[in-house]
Amino acid sequence: MKTWIWVLMMLLAAAGVCRAQDDDSASTQPTPTTASGKTQFKPIEIQTFGWGRHASNGFYYNGLPLNSLQQYEAVIDPLGDAQASQLLRSAGSEDTIGTVTLVGGILLETAGWTDFCIEMINMGSGMTAASNAGTTYAGPNLGPSIILICAGTAGWLVGAIVQGDAGNDRYNAVNRYNYVVQQNQSMSFMMLPNSDQPALAFTQRF
Repeated sequence: MKTWIWVLMMLLAAAGVCRAQDDDSASTQPTPTTASGKTQFKPIEIQTFGWGRHASNGFYYNGLPLNSLQQYEAVIDPLGDAQASQLLRSAGSEDTIGTVTLVGGILLETAGWTDFCIEMINMGSGMTAASNAGTTYAGPNLGPSIILICAGTAGWLVGAIVQGDAGNDRYNAVNRYNYVVQQNQSMSFMMLPNSDQPALAFTQRF
């Protein structure tokens, strides 16, 4: 019973830490620059660190890293693209679920191994006491330990997978944002021949 209470307290503490980190990171939100009262959107820079399966992506806007969901929203949402915003919301939800599941799984597995060690230590004391009393020691109760270890292992594995899905959605949201921004920048006004009216035309850099 004490083990389950200890696990519950650790899970609540972990949830509080994750919430506090999100609140702190939201204090520095980059916003799109404005000129002449009109929002000017710039592409989000994507930098890849590492290589192969261990590579990770970093996202930067105006030279500043994007870390929290609020920072991504401050850059992507003003564009008004439903697909990019939806991918970003999905990434935020999956990231929260993945973090809680991952941390919870680690804590559960840690509690399971702790309980296992306690049972092993008590087993030695129980065998000694039973020997001195001339009785038979029944053995350790490893059932709760095994349940905690299995549940914890499954928890952090699922959490890692969900966080991977969150990273993919976040990457796709940034790619969608950059695509729309670059498409908008490829259009400009020009004077048509034999006309006094400007019209939209595509421009291409060589």
